[in-house]
Formats: sequence, C-alpha cells, structure tokens
Amino acid sequence: MSVKIIRYFDVIPRHKTLKWAKRDIQRIKKIVVHQLASPAYPESLKDIDNNIKYFVRPGNHIAPNGCPYIPYHIIIDDDGKVYWTNPFEDISWHCKGHNTESIGIAVMGSFDGPEFKGKDGNPTKAQINSLIHVLNGFIMYMFNNLSKTDVYGHCELDPIRKPSCPGDGIMNVLKQWRNTNG
Repeated sequence: MSVKIIRYFDVIPRHKTLKWAKRDIQRIKKIVVHQLASPAYPESLKDIDNNIKYFVRPGNHIAPNGCPYIPYHIIIDDDGKVYWTNPFEDISWHCKGHNTESIGIAVMGSFDGPEFKGKDGNPTKAQINSLIHVLNGFIMYMFNNLSKTDVYGHCELDPIRKPSCPGDGIMNVLKQWRNTNG
C-alpha cells in the first residue's frame, strides 16, 4: 500500500504572532499518537481546515491565546489522507512534558476510551492503514534511532489528564503493531 503524504504546513497561514520553538531533529526520541477531537469540540471532527482554525484561535483547550498552528506534526483524516502539518524541527504543544523530544501524530476523530465510551468508536480501516504506513515507512526510516518501543499513545505518557487519547481502537492497533516484525 502506498500513502501520499500531503505537505500542508506551507499551505495554510499560521497564527499572526505566535511561533513554535525550534529543535535539532536529533533530539527526537519518541512519537506520540493522539485522537484529534473529543465530543466537546465537534467542529474539529469535520476536516483538517476546521482543526487548524480551532487550534489557532484563542480559547482552544491547549493554549488560551491560541497555538501557532495545529499542534501535531502529522494528521490522518477519515479517508486515510496523511497531512504533514508541521516541520519536525518545530516543537509543537501536543504532549505536555514531552514536546521537546517528540513528534505528534493525530488520527482525526473522537474514539472510545475511558472518558468517551459509546462515542464515534474506532478509526476507519483507511486511518489504521495510513497510521501503520506512517509509523513503518516514513517515521521509522527517517528517525532510524527510534524503535517500536519509542511510539506511545498519549494516554501512556499522561494517563491522568488524557486517559482516552488516542482511544481504545488506536491503542489496540499500536499494541498489535509493536508486537509485529517488519
């Protein structure tokens, strides 16, 4: 399976004054997988552009003054399209306490987890295929110092504040992926 990665960070304007801090990509030691939206933010479930608007505007759930851009490096939509939304040198705000050394991947949707039982459920097959493709073919080759044990669900790094991120379905995919070869 081949997945096209859409370089999106050059397309949409960023916040007018806020900027991400920069890093040497050699500092990247982990990958953190997220679900993109919760039931509290339904407008961000619709598409990539609504997500960008949500995160850039003041009052989003991450930063009271807004974020410089969407706070993930990779977004995967319902159809499995992969958007590269921030350069890897950007230290985006996706996982408190781990941002300087991690890349954030978000799967668009609001999935089952301890807080959200009975919501949208599971990621689509296209999202799962694209996530696995990104982890195997793009990130693991680009950052060959990383292994499958360096890939986390957000809930594994922040279980108190984010117990449902990235959701049970994505966590099951991650656990299965970690236990496969290749």
